[in-house]
Amino acid sequence: MTFEKYVSYRVEPYDTLATDWWGDGSLFSKNGFWFLCNGEDVDTINDAKNCSIYFSGKKVSYRVFPACY
Repeated sequence: MTFEKYVSYRVEPYDTLATDWWGDGSLFSKNGFWFLCNGEDVDTINDAKNCSIYFSGKKVSYRVFPACY
């Protein structure tokens, strides 16, 4: 997944052995921006920015591996 145009993010230091996957996550759009964070049922910008990991940008794209084309 990639974020483009006015990108912001936060990735708090974490123990990769214990947290190399997210048990919960939220993806939502507000004010023309897309947000992805590691919190459950998050739907406000302030709550997303208070998560330990979040990514945001005006444009989002993704690609499924392996590509089938």
